[in-house]
Amino acid sequence: MSVPGGALLLAVIYVLTALYWTSPDKPMQYVNMHGIFVVLVGTALISLIAVPWRYIRRFFSMISVIGRRYSDNSVEIIQQIVEAAEAYRVDIKKAQAFAEQIKDPFLKDSLELLFEGYNAEEITQILHRLVIVQRDRDAADAKMFKHLGKYPPAMGLLGTVMGMIALLGSLGQEGAESKVGPAMSVAMTATLYGIILANLVILPVADNLLFRSHDTVARREMIIEGILMMHRRMSPVMIRQILISHLMPHQRQAFGKLRRVGS
Repeated sequence: MSVPGGALLLAVIYVLTALYWTSPDKPMQYVNMHGIFVVLVGTALISLIAVPWRYIRRFFSMISVIGRRYSDNSVEIIQQIVEAAEAYRVDIKKAQAFAEQIKDPFLKDSLELLFEGYNAEEITQILHRLVIVQRDRDAADAKMFKHLGKYPPAMGLLGTVMGMIALLGSLGQEGAESKVGPAMSVAMTATLYGIILANLVILPVADNLLFRSHDTVARREMIIEGILMMHRRMSPVMIRQILISHLMPHQRQAFGKLRRVGS
């Protein structure tokens, strides 16, 4: 399980613990089927109106994304670019054979453009276009979650207002004063559900997707820079020194260890 996936599980435990700690004598008072229905069904219906279906159907798959382990493979990619550059200066066929072993699809496609004989301008145009399209797609997914995050609190408020109207309608009846407290408690649970759903699930997923997209774009820009340097037949040592400037200090140390092991 990834760190965000584990954090999501901890968030659920946190909420349950906080609810029980708040009212250990009556923990079941937080369970309100009316509030659950209003928030979940209401949010789902509004989402279908507000967001195109092609985005909605990706909702759960996008949530599952943060459950997968995410690792920054920039160190490995730089190592592969340097090795490819070394092979490319000696024999293009050797470089092509090395490229077949690369798993990163963007790096593999970039090397294929180089081997096909495209000039620097064409390589830059094609690869930057791929980056822009992927960035816009990721931004659209994150934007969907940002929009959906507005609706659960609103639906929770709707459920609370319904409960308040029902409560006020019963005032004046015999024994109504003894029912005010419990009825208010039930009415407020809908707002609680909306806040939890929006701020512990939907909006954090949007932020996580944006951070992942930023890392992906930065890594692909680094790959483009490396490919263009290979196209200019720059020294692998120079390519290495320029590309490691993209790394964080701890990643540079990891790259140095990897270099010594592979040398």
